[in-house]
This record gives sequence, C-alpha cells and structure tokens, in this order.
Amino acid sequence: MKMMQKKPYTLIFILTSLLMFSNLYGYAQHQYKTETFGVQKEYTHRGKTYQVGRLLLKDFKYGSLTLRVIEKDTIRDIPAPMDEYPDLEMSRSDLIQLHGHPFFFVIDRYRVYLVDLENEKISARIQPGLGVEYGDDSISGTVSGFQFFDGDNYLLGIAVSYGVFCFNISDLDEPKELSRYTGHYGDRGQPYFFLEQNADGSYNGMVSRSDTMKKSDYVSNFYTGTQQATYLFRDAHLMPPSGTYINPVNDETPKSFVLFYEKGTNGKKIPWVVDLKKGIVIKGEAAKHFLDKHQQP
Repeated sequence: MKMMQKKPYTLIFILTSLLMFSNLYGYAQHQYKTETFGVQKEYTHRGKTYQVGRLLLKDFKYGSLTLRVIEKDTIRDIPAPMDEYPDLEMSRSDLIQLHGHPFFFVIDRYRVYLVDLENEKISARIQPGLGVEYGDDSISGTVSGFQFFDGDNYLLGIAVSYGVFCFNISDLDEPKELSRYTGHYGDRGQPYFFLEQNADGSYNGMVSRSDTMKKSDYVSNFYTGTQQATYLFRDAHLMPPSGTYINPVNDETPKSFVLFYEKGTNGKKIPWVVDLKKGIVIKGEAAKHFLDKHQQP
C-alpha cells in the first residue's frame, strides 16, 4: 500500500499558517505590553521621547498620572505626587511653552497638572475651590478659559458654578490659589479681585473677569474665557481686610468693595478701597469720600 505524500502547496500552506500565527501571537503580546501605558501626549526632543499618560494596573484600574521618559533602550516612569483623586479624566493634554521650556498641560475635568519636561517632574494638583461643596451634577467645577501671565508664574482660569480663579504656580510642588473677592453672587462677567501676600508681608492685588463674548455651547450662563489679568498694586504694605474671609462662591451677600489701610508714617493709616463693581483701587482722600457714600463693611 502506497503512502500518500503531501503536495508541496499543502506544506507551503501549513508553514505560512504557522508563520502567521507566530506573528499574530507576537503582535498580541506587543499590544498587551504597550497598552499597559495609555499615552495621552508625546513629544521628542534632543534624543528623548516624553510621554504623558497613565498605567493600566491589575483589574483594569488606572494608576496615577505618569511622565514616561524614553532614551535609547531605557524607560523611566515618573509618577505625579500622591493624589487622592484616582478618577482622573484627561480631557486633553497640550504641549506648551512656559519660562521658555516645554511643558505638558494636562487638563482634567476639575483640575489641571503641569508637567515640566526639562526637569522631568509633575506639579501637584491644581484645583480651584478645594473644600467647596457643589451640587450633585457632574458639571459644577469643570475648568476652562486658561491663561498664563506675569512671566508664566500665574495661571488664570474659570470654573462652572465657581467663577474666575487664579493660582500662583511659581512653585510646582505647592501651587497656591489666591484669595478672591467679587461684588456678585455667581459669575455675571463682573470683576474678580485677587489678593496675595508675599513672603515679606507685603501684598499684591490684581483683577480679571470672564470674557462675556465667549459663552459655552453646552452649559448655560458659563463663560469659557477670561480677560487679561491686571495689577492694581504690587508689594504694597497694607493692613488686610478685617473679618473672616469668605469665598465668593459661599457668600450670598457679597460686599461691593474691599477696604485696606496703608501703613503710613507716625502710625497713620491711609485707606485704600478696591471697588469691586469697577475693578479699580481708590486711595487716600478719594477713598474716604467713597467710604462716606457707602455702608461700612
């Protein structure tokens, strides 16, 4: 009895199938490895590739925001500082220039992060209104309308149901939200006054407001842009406003002005008034006349 011999094309088919299976298996393994790190943005500069994203951990849970640095055959992962908000929702990541250097600007729904590529570090969470309790909706607190100013040391923005906010971001490890004052409950495009105390005890004061020409297509009564911030005073030696500070989002009866006193000679106190309706500062005798016409805070 003759044994049947396999035809050449049958052997070719078998070998081809095995090769294809091997390639598919290798591809699947490669996909598994690469998909453990979800890349949101990538940038290559001077032989290094920078990627920002998150690691996919066991049970399909995501890790913290991570900067991945790839150089030749080495991969280094730099995680963000500890963050009690693991539900990061990166709506987008932009490549920007700050202080003349490249940064990733990672924008979450309620907070943002700055990723310094030159120094390979991620800022602490930048989230306005920490401690403010919003309603049960998923819109309140959503951030937008960003602009950097004063040598990229400050970040201005706006949040739904919160209004305009300002952060000092000169120290990425400790970004600080400035105290703010405004003459209305809710954002109607009115001025917001921001107050910052310097290390030497002096004060900076600046104003901005929403750009009412830029309205959201999806959220009613929400502006998506801010006007350029301007300083009312810098390095001023003042006595701060008296009384307990109340964030405007929690103050249903806001005042129309903020009163300071300049520390003059011989113990003399010179009044300074920030008119929250006009977004201007009034000093000296003009401030006294203003106070005479308005109810004392």
